[in-house]
Amino acid sequence: MKKENPSLVIGVGMLSNIIVFFFAFINNFFVKKKVKVITTVHNTFYRNGNYDGLHPSIAYSNSQKLLKLALGKSDRCICVSKGIESEIIRIFNLKNTVTIYNGIDIKKIIQMSRFYNINEKNGVTDSLLEKLDDRKIIKITTVSRLIAQKDISTTIKAFRLVNDNISNTILLIIGVGTEYDNLNKLVNALNLSRKIYFIGATKNPYYFLKRTNIYINSAIYEGFGYSIIEAMSLGKPVVATDSPYGPREILDGGKYGILTRVKSEKEMSTTIIKLITDKKLFQSYSLLSKKRAQDFSLDKMNAAYTQLIKSLANSPN
Repeated sequence: MKKENPSLVIGVGMLSNIIVFFFAFINNFFVKKKVKVITTVHNTFYRNGNYDGLHPSIAYSNSQKLLKLALGKSDRCICVSKGIESEIIRIFNLKNTVTIYNGIDIKKIIQMSRFYNINEKNGVTDSLLEKLDDRKIIKITTVSRLIAQKDISTTIKAFRLVNDNISNTILLIIGVGTEYDNLNKLVNALNLSRKIYFIGATKNPYYFLKRTNIYINSAIYEGFGYSIIEAMSLGKPVVATDSPYGPREILDGGKYGILTRVKSEKEMSTTIIKLITDKKLFQSYSLLSKKRAQDFSLDKMNAAYTQLIKSLANSPN
């Protein structure tokens, strides 16, 4: 940073926020040229998303003081959702916050969805690729890190109930994480190993999203929900848990997709079945998804960042 001599630095993530803040603090103490700081917050600070306790990373008073210092003393603190913004105002009593939603490159997503690199080493088989192109098979998909926060077990249990009623369905789980072994055991225990596919890591989830029918998100808490927007950009109806905070904001309270209670596989499965069997409802949400995705374009995000950076650059030190 000293070599580059920046006039503004941006932290992405908590550790990065703290580092850039202290860099700017030390620089501004010794150098006349002030370096301005933008910090960012991408997820909830509450454990399990239900306010039963702060996340261990800030559960201690010293951690809270350090984060409040870094976030509060930055020139602007960007939050990826209004829910996150209201939360950090409540926890840290900040006065410098603003919400800028994450953006997606819709044109690139559409382009990448047309092709798949079969040389990727993951859980994709020739048999699965054939099923993806079989219009008689209903494809349900989630893209997620396989961690406790994402509650993929609810997705699996909901799919079991769907499959009990509609047999021509498969579930694609795209992602990797520490919960893989537990989730795989659950799939085997439910005798669904031939119906649920763990894709693993892939550089192109859009190929699978393009060929899916319904996208689901069963997170317990979700700062934003980036993959929800990606699926919507390809016209996929979304069923998501009403978790803090992203899904509700993205779906505008249920206007652009269907929200279900957290950890309710029954409610989620009932909703999925309704989408499958009601063609008019399915088509309606498909069109609404494409429309809503435009509100989260990369161009809109870049414009918001550019405007903020220019305003800070033009403001007095």
